[in-house]
Amino acid sequence: MVAKCEMAEGELIPRHTFIVTNMSLPPRALVGSCCNRGSMELIIGELKEGFLVNCVQSKASPANEFRCLVGILAYALMNWLRRLSVPAAFVKEKTTTLRTRLIKVAAKRVAHARTTLFRFPTSYPYKNAIYRMLEGMWHLSSA
Repeated sequence: MVAKCEMAEGELIPRHTFIVTNMSLPPRALVGSCCNRGSMELIIGELKEGFLVNCVQSKASPANEFRCLVGILAYALMNWLRRLSVPAAFVKEKTTTLRTRLIKVAAKRVAHARTTLFRFPTSYPYKNAIYRMLEGMWHLSSA
């Protein structure tokens, strides 16, 4: 059994982590291994929730494998977009939250001779975040 106690900066109450296992690793290596495993489980959960990787719709194994690979590619592209152009306030949000707040947005595209404008509803609270994300994507495409 390993017990870990850490105090984050600015917090008054320490965080306690208890690990009970039969692995014969030194305590520091054990904590690092378990933390990596926990982060991998979060990634798997996000793949299942946000990209429906766990849904098998075909009886053929290659079709299901291809669907899983497409979901993993979509996850990788979403993380790439998140790192390069999503505003800082949304970087740690789940994929489903990003999709509903920043991607699935009702907007009207108005094209003029030299510019394209997006008209959002006046009640849309994340308008500035969308504009920052689009500017980041524009800088990526022109680089």
